Amino acid sequence: MIGEKELKCCRIDGRVNKPGERQHIIELFNTDMSYSIFLLTTQVGGVGLNLTSADRVIIYDPNWNPATDSQAVDRAYRIGQTKPVIVYRLLTCGTIEEKIYRKQVFKDSITRQATGDSLDPIRYFTNQEIHELFKLGKTSFSETCAHLSKYTGQHEITTMS
Repeated sequence: MIGEKELKCCRIDGRVNKPGERQHIIELFNTDMSYSIFLLTTQVGGVGLNLTSADRVIIYDPNWNPATDSQAVDRAYRIGQTKPVIVYRLLTCGTIEEKIYRKQVFKDSITRQATGDSLDPIRYFTNQEIHELFKLGKTSFSETCAHLSKYTGQHEITTMS
């Protein structure tokens, strides 16, 4: 039960590892209308999870890889879905999650531009931001490695001549 409203929910996370148990939970949610919430991590996608009775997806912890979040949304967008699906993304301004989501949108925009799926590739980003993405930095020096080494001392910095 969830909260004061005592909503019935199903859940799949790392503790559900048997295929039969997982399928039982999915079938329960898809057929028993008394269950109104299905809690799952984005990592459970990709192996045939179909939640055609779900019509809301809430992502509150975005993944660096936009495909992972897209796959989570796709759990509800399946053959047999008869209702419109609404996706909510819960983000707090100024947090790492906001930055992750911004990178997801940026990456998706570039992918759409490269594949010809976008009519307006600069819809969300300035020309300068897109230019910076393709600007080649020093190939003989890793800024990331130098930054990590400065704070941890555990990363070897090498340069190529």
